Amino acid sequence: LGGGGVSIVTKYKNLDNPNYFVYELAPGTSFEDTATVVNQSDEDKNVRIYALDATPESTVDSFHLKSIYDSAQEQKWVGAWIKFDEESPAFTIEAKAIEDVDFKITVPEDTPLGEYWGGVTVNYVPDELAEDESGIVSEVQVVVRVIVKVTDAPKVVERMAVEGPKILWKYILSSLIITSVALLMIFIAQLKEFQK
Repeated sequence: LGGGGVSIVTKYKNLDNPNYFVYELAPGTSFEDTATVVNQSDEDKNVRIYALDATPESTVDSFHLKSIYDSAQEQKWVGAWIKFDEESPAFTIEAKAIEDVDFKITVPEDTPLGEYWGGVTVNYVPDELAEDESGIVSEVQVVVRVIVKVTDAPKVVERMAVEGPKILWKYILSSLIITSVALLMIFIAQLKEFQK
């Protein structure tokens, strides 16, 4: 993010995919976890946190999330399973600050076995993308991928906590996943809503 922006990372790093939330869960079970929001900028930022499904056509190399602005894109899996203390938490994060956001992921009992993809995102409006003359506000969306393997025989995913400066310097760059693509998708979705 160069001069600084807002990022989101996993607080507890799993050893195989340290920059993803990775779970093995049986139907009907839950797991509590924490995302860490980092503000590298010199200004306070207003942010909002979401959990979203990946689109059906997503691949490892071409990963996209359902739009929060398109009501036709229902959140059925990861986007519906992850719950925060409040719906889509919104708060102000101070300059150069780190904030933890707790959540619980619950796999419904009737979920078919298989692998499900999604993401936990932080959305914010940088100064350079403030509201234009048309009234459209563009957001930046930064994502941590979520991979959930639903299985009758879940294995324990080994994890380690990473605190403070290690989050800022060791993991922050690799956590900035699909930011530019997400920004474009949000802008297009908002433009369509504005034109209705």
